[in-house]
Amino acid sequence: MSRILVIDDQEIVRNLVIQMVEALGHKCEGAPDCQTGVSICRENPPALAFVDVFMPAKDGVECIQELRQVSPDTVLVAITGGGAYGNVDILKVAERLGAARTLQKPFALGQLRDLLTELLPQS
Repeated sequence: MSRILVIDDQEIVRNLVIQMVEALGHKCEGAPDCQTGVSICRENPPALAFVDVFMPAKDGVECIQELRQVSPDTVLVAITGGGAYGNVDILKVAERLGAARTLQKPFALGQLRDLLTELLPQS
């Protein structure tokens, strides 16, 4: 069982992902914004963090860069409901800046399970 963080400004999405992660047997907590997520990672780094790409104040790409600095061992997964920003594929940018994987919303429990199995150490 791993500890996982979900950083997403949409409460309904954040809570749904938390429920899905907990249904797979992991501990999970949420953060409504990058600042809160970074604080959590500084105090007690999770094994993995899901980071929404489009958030107010500080977007997910900036958040991934900051998390990479404060919690280098945390596996980061960028998530978004929109894949492209203008002519830029924002999920590809997130990968280049430190996200181990990306996940397009909405995603199924099976996709989440497969991703966690791939990215987290087996205990």
